[in-house]
Amino acid sequence: MSIYNEITLIIVSYKSENLIQKNIDIIKKFQTIIVENSSSNKIDNLVNGCTNIKLLKPKKNLGYGWANNLAVS
Repeated sequence: MSIYNEITLIIVSYKSENLIQKNIDIIKKFQTIIVENSSSNKIDNLVNGCTNIKLLKPKKNLGYGWANNLAVS
């Protein structure tokens, strides 16, 4: 059993495309949920084709706590 299958990452982002891009090779190994709190579409291109990454884009900035709750629900 691989550790990558046992852990789900939750990333709450606000225009963090550069940081995610620097770490995408590691992030895409895990089941990952990214909540993008900004209206930026740049992150869409980064995660396009990454089957382990689920991108959630709420209509408004939910803040850190609510964004985590959204990812868990």
